[in-house]
Amino acid sequence: MTVYIKVEGELDDYRLNEAWQVYSGALTRLDTIAVQAQTMSRAAFDEMMGDPEFDKIELLDPDGNMVGLSTMTTNLAKIPLVSAALFQEKYPEASADGKIMYVPFVAVPDSVQGAFTALIEHVFRQAVAVEGIVSFDACDYNVFQIGFFRAIETWTIKLSAGECSADYLGAQHHIAVDPAGAYGPKKRRLPAGMGARQLRSATAKKEQQS
Repeated sequence: MTVYIKVEGELDDYRLNEAWQVYSGALTRLDTIAVQAQTMSRAAFDEMMGDPEFDKIELLDPDGNMVGLSTMTTNLAKIPLVSAALFQEKYPEASADGKIMYVPFVAVPDSVQGAFTALIEHVFRQAVAVEGIVSFDACDYNVFQIGFFRAIETWTIKLSAGECSADYLGAQHHIAVDPAGAYGPKKRRLPAGMGARQLRSATAKKEQQS
């Protein structure tokens, strides 16, 4: 299927509702997979869509229906959880020149051939034109299970004929502790007065004896 890119600063009511369907259809599946919320509320989404500092990158099919959506901003203050200081340290010149292009999400709810790569290619070419840096936001599931980082790296290196480089900037990890061992897959309880180290030692001795 042939797809088309359209960039707008503001969406009318019809496009706004269509954009919400594309966005929520693509990302709500992550609500039970990723610890940190991956989807905005409708109110927050509408606020972003109405903010002129975010480019709305729409992917349209031949009939003009939206099949993919992304946004991009060079104002990192618009992304509350992002550390502008990290980008200033790692990319001082691009940061000073306002050339850090932050992409909060890439939403493609259905398997439309070429949709994902079309959105990535559009952002890539914009960055090349100004010698900027593109930063994508993705949860661990998309990075390691779906292969988002590898897909970004592979496609952009192909587009640049090997000149492009991609860096994994890091992640926010969440750790849950079940002190009583009541909810884990193995409800292993320690004898009174025995810590984890003592338990490992006792288990090792038992295995040696057997």
